Amino acid sequence: IGKTIPYIFVSLIDAIIILLFSYFWFNIPIRGNIISLTIFTLIYIITGLSIGIFISTSAPDQRTAMMGAQLATILPSIILSGFIFPLESLNPILKSFSYLIPATYFLRIIRGIILKGSGIENFAFEAGILILMSVLLLLIAMKKFNKMREIKR
Repeated sequence: IGKTIPYIFVSLIDAIIILLFSYFWFNIPIRGNIISLTIFTLIYIITGLSIGIFISTSAPDQRTAMMGAQLATILPSIILSGFIFPLESLNPILKSFSYLIPATYFLRIIRGIILKGSGIENFAFEAGILILMSVLLLLIAMKKFNKMREIKR
């Protein structure tokens, strides 16, 4: 927890900078509630950190963890989340894989809040999926970490 809290704050600051930049530079109005956007952003950040914790407990060293994190997050998030290509245009296998990517759900949330002004109640499913992913990944990482501690004793 102590190592992830600074990353949460840095990520929130990054999100605020991105939102300010989009608002003032690109004139994109934020039509929805900024508090609900912040809550969902925090959930997404925790999900991303959960993936990182899971990968770091699975990898034998730091270099492998960094490469695994890049392959597991950056490429799929850009290509398969609906960020560049619409999910409808993907073949069924890739489309089903896109539902395992947290960015898929966050893109629905952020587009709904910023562009459409949708409320927090419209994204309970997406938030639930992100929370479920976080909990499952953290539980698996805890189990792996405890096994590693047992082996070292």
